[in-house]
Amino acid sequence: MTRPASLPPRLPRPAAHPAARPAALTLGLSLALALLAAPVPAAAAPATTVGSPSAAPAVAPRTVEGHTYAGAARLADTELLLNGVGLRAALKGFYKVYTAGLYLPRRLATPAAIYAEPGPRKLQMRMLIDGPSEEFAKAFLKGIAKSLTPEQIHAMQDRVDAVDRNMRAIGALHKGDVIDLDFTPAKGLVISVNGRVHGTPVAGLDLYNALLAIFLGERPLDKDLKDGLLGQAG
Repeated sequence: MTRPASLPPRLPRPAAHPAARPAALTLGLSLALALLAAPVPAAAAPATTVGSPSAAPAVAPRTVEGHTYAGAARLADTELLLNGVGLRAALKGFYKVYTAGLYLPRRLATPAAIYAEPGPRKLQMRMLIDGPSEEFAKAFLKGIAKSLTPEQIHAMQDRVDAVDRNMRAIGALHKGDVIDLDFTPAKGLVISVNGRVHGTPVAGLDLYNALLAIFLGERPLDKDLKDGLLGQAG
């Protein structure tokens, strides 16, 4: 077919510069490598509330002499953790009297740290025998005499007498009875048996520490029981 005479002659396409194609290829490879090497943004960490305490680790229940102590207890709107459990045995272990579990706001391993804890505490005992509460009162007074100096006892004598009266007023105790010796800063020591309060509250952290010293002091009522309550028993 003959081109019309009015159209200009077709111009030849200019040839690509010899260096253009390698340069374009190099640029493309560099860009791809740069994209591959770029760091991947890290996933955002979950939001946390500043100042909010982390949940306390759960404590497993413990069973001693057939009595199971829950890993936690609640007292005065405070969750307490089971610090340890033990067995009170007399006559070189032949006479099993009661089991006990100590609950604290946080688990502590030394008597000094426990005495310094200002919050609520609970010492719970489960009776393994029948007996009069008068024996508990006698053991309390004997333990106080072993744990405190005469000057310390004199300074809290009225409150020691009040605890003695509260214990004697319980009357007969029976196998399976649950005795709670609770302390709260607002009330002090409250004694209850099977959920029923006996006597009136007796104020003072110093008095409750004197009570705990019967079990945890340098001359404890029962060394194995002390180790158990401190969480050191095997």
